[in-house]
Amino acid sequence: TGAAPAGAAVATKQPNDPAYFEQLWTSTMIDLPRAWGITTGSPSVLVAVVDMGVRFEHADIAANLTKDGYDFVSQFGFGTTEQICADGATPATTFTTLEGDGDGPDPDPTDPDDIEFNDAQGCWTHNRLGDHGLWTAGIIGAVGNEGVGMAGVNWNVKIRPVRVLGITGQGTNFDIAQGLLYAAGLPAPGADSALVQAPSPAPIINVSLGGADDSPTLRAAAVAVANAGSLIIASAGNDGLDFPAFPAAYP
Repeated sequence: TGAAPAGAAVATKQPNDPAYFEQLWTSTMIDLPRAWGITTGSPSVLVAVVDMGVRFEHADIAANLTKDGYDFVSQFGFGTTEQICADGATPATTFTTLEGDGDGPDPDPTDPDDIEFNDAQGCWTHNRLGDHGLWTAGIIGAVGNEGVGMAGVNWNVKIRPVRVLGITGQGTNFDIAQGLLYAAGLPAPGADSALVQAPSPAPIINVSLGGADDSPTLRAAAVAVANAGSLIIASAGNDGLDFPAFPAAYP
């Protein structure tokens, strides 16, 4: 017999959030209860979430969101008029561009809607579960142990929301590249193509998105962000395939 590993002696901490039971499998897989016994995060840590935007009124994460985010989603057209299905709560409507708020880039990274295509009905339907950007930001930094919702990995953290994907979950490599630059505190063209710059660099940039296109614009932005000292955490995709996804595949 030998001494127990040093980590085994760490006390665990469990949050009182009512939806935490839905996280038990994943939180145990990455040993979160023992990590929380050591630290539950720090408001001095800044993470930029480059995604679909967030909802600032969401009680479980509002306290950890910064007010210096940005919306880089351009008024990219589909080339066709798309239809949103009537669902009882709202009548059928149409849209032609993916930004959803009608004004292109601006300082408000709020996600105005989240829709997905319904093959059976041949139109887009509202996702009532909340957008991908809010979901991702919540995993990183939903306030924990306050008796509401779920618990993020960090109960205390600062999250800078940067919106680069439109209401359909799609976006252009150009918009994503500008979001990366802004997240890292570098100049990026925003509203009316004027350069905008965050007040500070985010040392950690989460990019839970990707595509098969090795875009020179996206590559240049990723290199610039890395050279500026920010760490990009990007998605390799959910398909279990051996094809590269970008920006995750960049060195």
